[in-house]
Amino acid sequence: MHEITALELGVALRELKPVLEGSFLKKFYDLGDGAFRMSFHNQDGNVEVYCKLLVTLNKTSFKEEVGEATKFAMAVRKRIEDSKVVGVYQHGSDRIAVLEFSTREGKYRMLLEMFGKGNLVILNESGKIELCSMQINYRERSVRPGFDYVFPKGDSVDIYGLDDNGILEIMDKVCASKSKMIVEISRHINIGPLYLDEIIRGAGLDPKSALSREDAARLGEAFLAFLRSLPGCRPLVYMEGGSIVDYSLVALSKYSGLERKEFDTLCEALDEAHIGARHAMREDEAPNKELEELNATIEKQRNLVVQFETESVNANLTARSIFENMNAVNAVIYYMQQNKRATIDEVRKAFPEMRIGKINLKDKKITLEL
Repeated sequence: MHEITALELGVALRELKPVLEGSFLKKFYDLGDGAFRMSFHNQDGNVEVYCKLLVTLNKTSFKEEVGEATKFAMAVRKRIEDSKVVGVYQHGSDRIAVLEFSTREGKYRMLLEMFGKGNLVILNESGKIELCSMQINYRERSVRPGFDYVFPKGDSVDIYGLDDNGILEIMDKVCASKSKMIVEISRHINIGPLYLDEIIRGAGLDPKSALSREDAARLGEAFLAFLRSLPGCRPLVYMEGGSIVDYSLVALSKYSGLERKEFDTLCEALDEAHIGARHAMREDEAPNKELEELNATIEKQRNLVVQFETESVNANLTARSIFENMNAVNAVIYYMQQNKRATIDEVRKAFPEMRIGKINLKDKKITLEL
């Protein structure tokens, strides 16, 4: 299952926008492992939104059992619970979802960073970070409470504003770079490698090759055809042997041999694609005690076996080293028998090729490093 792309995030947010704007955040749940659920209320009733950083952001019908609220969840609730959603959008063409809230204390923004290690960030009205699910230092910016939030730099264009001239300009830059076309195009058109690969191969080209001037117009037309196909597309979930393999906004040739299921919205497809893992997570919250004890015993035995094997290997290596150096060891022993009060410097001088560790004349011990 691929990470959510910037293109998919944008589509999901456009689906969520009319549902969430004007609604009120009633509850925020921290589900752990970068997963969150938010309960909103509007004139039509309640709306549940599930977010798994890097993976998905979608309207959902499933409610996990939630235990005691985490400190992070409590801190988020303190700032934006019961506040009104006044904005839902994507930052540029980046994998950053923005939810704006209006509270008595002013406006807050929730940023969902769906790239890198993933992060949920709460900004106050002045743009300072008040909360973040993970404190991260990047080369050009730091995401930590008390810091001004700096959006990552990017050169990608608004794909929905691309026309024939805009796409040809990008193709010219890709041709001039002489780099792999899939890498170079991704600098300008941020739709994700899954769709870039599909478009390039659909144009009969190799994504790992450089783009020639002769092929630029053909690839540009393939991009425009892909963008024209997005409005009204029916997202798909792919299955093999009853198990979900992946999903996509449009049909992908790489999954042509798999079973598929169509959906009216991307949020529905995302919910279907990830619901199994969420059910499994809930089952894991009530572990089988006997199974836990059995696994602990097996792990203990496994560690003992590893320890024994390690000790056995070390013993064999030690024995081999002593055997290979037996003549030298015997020579040192004979020397010490003849020179019982020899100092360590005298022994080292007598045997310069040996590494003499230390001598204890009282205990009649000499340490050699082999």
